[in-house]
Amino acid sequence: MKQVYHDFNEDDVHELLKKESEIIDFIEKKYEKLTTIKNKLCGMLKVYKLLNLECTILKSKIDHYIVTLSIEEDKKKENPIDKKTVEEAEEIVNHFKGELKTMEEELFDDEDIPMSEWNTNWDKDAQLYAISKIYLNHGVLRPSELIGFKITDMHEGCDKINYHNIRTHELIIHNHKNDRKGTKNIEIRDVHLRRVLRKGLNQYLVTNQNGKLYSSSSSFSKMFKSRFNDYNPYDLRKCMSSLAIH
Repeated sequence: MKQVYHDFNEDDVHELLKKESEIIDFIEKKYEKLTTIKNKLCGMLKVYKLLNLECTILKSKIDHYIVTLSIEEDKKKENPIDKKTVEEAEEIVNHFKGELKTMEEELFDDEDIPMSEWNTNWDKDAQLYAISKIYLNHGVLRPSELIGFKITDMHEGCDKINYHNIRTHELIIHNHKNDRKGTKNIEIRDVHLRRVLRKGLNQYLVTNQNGKLYSSSSSFSKMFKSRFNDYNPYDLRKCMSSLAIH
């Protein structure tokens, strides 16, 4: 505030603070580092709040710098070893698409056969088919988000678990890494996937060979790797992210 005051040479503070855009422009030209600019703008915001003055442009600018700095920070955190090239990502994704096609041929011999006669028990093959469909077409959920994932036809009593509602065709994810940002809702539009998920009504999305929940996400990942050429869900997450960014 002192720097702004001396630069504008305005004795009336309220008149000075009316020059919101000019103050922002002054700070942006005076400093080079984004963190410094953001911090100086935040300092001015405290003045506006103290005097109970509106500052829509200033708030918008601060939000802009917060997002920009967040993106830069994410780039710094990226581990080059974990990143997939576009070519690697396409190869792995195409492998999963090939496996998905194979599973479809095994599960649906004839699409004209009524659903009730499909050879689709809610076994490991059906579960992996459903998970693969979700991963390739809707988003690669973390293994920790799948453990305990229930398939149901109602919302009551499900406010603390992750579940799929076969009536609304939604994946409801309450518990996830960024759950403080709210629940994830994913609509399932694929007809085949909807039908297969109905086979698992009142059961869990994924269980071990004994029909029990996996004890940990790592044990699920181990099973997943054994089916998909030693690729785990995180490999597919990185591939889908790389392709999306590309």
